Amino acid sequence: EVGGGGRRPLPGEADCRLRWRVIHEWDDHQALDILRSVACSLRRGGDLFLIENLREKISDEASLLSLNMKLLTNSQERSQAEYFKLLETSGFQPEILCKLNALQYIIKAQYSKS
Repeated sequence: EVGGGGRRPLPGEADCRLRWRVIHEWDDHQALDILRSVACSLRRGGDLFLIENLREKISDEASLLSLNMKLLTNSQERSQAEYFKLLETSGFQPEILCKLNALQYIIKAQYSKS
């Protein structure tokens, strides 16, 4: 499933969800809200695939974009550790990380409903 636009409630229970360059647009509190909304929309054992830039992998020139985002919207590019912490806090277990292209990485995380 692709959709949901970040902050909109997601319909039904899906086997997986994809969020492409959504989480970096929000501060930690709002990012957690989005991830918890995704978690509520997944079946037990469902997967979330996040596609994001990783701060430690981008060039110094590109890091100016993150500074601009922080100043204007209080959002930011995050490190792998920061994404993993957000995912774990919202009930996901980050499983794998793989490079998609020169800037973007895929983080797969599994959710288990209690």
